Amino acid sequence: EPSRIATRVQRPRQPDRSTRGRRSEIGTVMRKLIDAGEYDTAIALAKSTSARQAGRDVTLLLGKALVLGGHCRDASNLLDEVVDEATRDRDSEGAARALDLLWWLGWIELDGARARAVAERLLKLTIPATSPEAFRIFVAKATLSVQLGDAAGAADILEETEHDSRDADIDAFANYLSVKADVLAALGHPAEALSYARLAADIGAKRSDLFLRWRRLLYLAYMLQANGRLSEAYEAYLAAAASAREASLTWEVAFCRARAAWVALLLGRGTVAHDLIVSCFDEPYEQGWMAATRSFVGIFVGLSCEDEKLLVRAADGRLLDKVLSSSDYYTVGPAVAAFHAYYRHVGRHSEANALLELGISILPSADCGWSLFPFVAKNGSDSAIRRAQELLAKYPREHRVAEAHRQFFEALLAAKYGKRIECERRSGEAQLLFDDFECHMYATRCLELAGRLAEAHRRYNVMGMAGEARRIAHARGRRGRPRRSYESSRERREILHLLLQGLTSSSIAERLGVSERTIKSRISEIYDFEGVRNRAELLARHKPAANGTPALSTTAR
Repeated sequence: EPSRIATRVQRPRQPDRSTRGRRSEIGTVMRKLIDAGEYDTAIALAKSTSARQAGRDVTLLLGKALVLGGHCRDASNLLDEVVDEATRDRDSEGAARALDLLWWLGWIELDGARARAVAERLLKLTIPATSPEAFRIFVAKATLSVQLGDAAGAADILEETEHDSRDADIDAFANYLSVKADVLAALGHPAEALSYARLAADIGAKRSDLFLRWRRLLYLAYMLQANGRLSEAYEAYLAAAASAREASLTWEVAFCRARAAWVALLLGRGTVAHDLIVSCFDEPYEQGWMAATRSFVGIFVGLSCEDEKLLVRAADGRLLDKVLSSSDYYTVGPAVAAFHAYYRHVGRHSEANALLELGISILPSADCGWSLFPFVAKNGSDSAIRRAQELLAKYPREHRVAEAHRQFFEALLAAKYGKRIECERRSGEAQLLFDDFECHMYATRCLELAGRLAEAHRRYNVMGMAGEARRIAHARGRRGRPRRSYESSRERREILHLLLQGLTSSSIAERLGVSERTIKSRISEIYDFEGVRNRAELLARHKPAANGTPALSTTAR
């Protein structure tokens, strides 16, 4: 048992043991303790009298134990000293290992300036190709590049090290596969990325320490979500949360549960998402990356499920500032979308629009901000819309997640500019794509956009999204009872056709054999659907064709 081994190592040293042998034994025991998740025992061993002169390797292991045990400030101070000493001694391997841990610290704490400074220093570091740590460090450099938005640069680094991967140990090779998956996903090849992530997770389940096992499960969940396999992604995030708990990790448990809540919301499981995210706010650990994820998911869930108390807990503006200053663009995109929606919810429209313009301007790729694009289409400036279209155009039509969001984005633009026919066509295509990979929340929004409000209202209620259902009810009729979608009614189509011919309400009522009151009610619904306020605006929208025949929409025809 690791604790028994630690006790044995702390006994007074025997005179016949060499210093090098003691260092090696202490390092071996510390690795076993860290692999088993016993971080406090490893920390105590490293700080013991027998280990104080154990060398840089043990100091680096102490830094890793401090990081994984949640002692971030102590870890940062220790690793800064290691980097300075290793640099003076020209120990590039030791400096690289310490910088890799410091980068992870800056990343999870959303300290953008520190993470970028450490990344720049590590990327410039020269490592001899013959070094036993060279492959690990090159993989770490590729990780930094892709996380900083340079997927092409990361791909070049991995290509240079591909030959060396054949001789790497199992953990280093699994890390290589995970980073390869990340790079392929960023370059728009999610299916290939998923195959690499699955292989890395399979290796991690058999031959990795508990922390790396958790990290590879997290990568797998990311790739499943990127491929639109949302049910599998939901289960993978929960498995990652269980793995984090098994590894005695701290904030990682709540982080994975928050990600699971986000996927549950996309799947249309509003009640499940609500219960998961509320449990995350009850966790005792506070850490930047977890807190930011919990915040934006909490806002989305609070708005959808009409929970004002959850919104108050989730909408922390200080976290938004940290996210915007970080380099984690996969958190920037959804965080900006969530706070934009929240600011509009509370009436702070100018702040909401300014945040939207900033968010879309700094995203390096579309997959960083799928949730941001609908808000850009509805509320963004012309330059923001062009930027969003550029990002979406980088993905091929075969990328079904990107294609669904692209069609939804164009449908929203068509509705914004009054192109009802195009809006109905594109929203219908997007709805089929979203439903195909079980993204029922967005599929229901497509139904709403196409005017099929009764069906959208029913879906929102089934999904447990009271806020969305109430919004539909207010938009279309009496509270809690939306009117039928007018384009599905032959009667309303006939009324529109007669209106465009210039008939009065009483004439239409007489021709159709119904009361004038019924006709006026239907006309009001037509105005609402067409986005006009009176008959003059309706006639202006349906301008006469060259032959004098009214130019009816597809709905009217």
